[in-house]
Amino acid sequence: MSRHARTSGGALDYDALFVVVPWSFTAAIVVGLPLMAALAAGLVTRARPMTARRPA
Repeated sequence: MSRHARTSGGALDYDALFVVVPWSFTAAIVVGLPLMAALAAGLVTRARPMTARRPA
């Protein structure tokens, strides 16, 4: 059954206009995804850069 924003009398049904936002999922994506990317980048990056040795 679908909900419409207008009632049969033509008045607005304000309950049908609200959007439910899953805040916990949104926060997990906004905080967790960059954190996981930073951790993954840290795991695959060398701790010290390679220095090239040149003969004297």
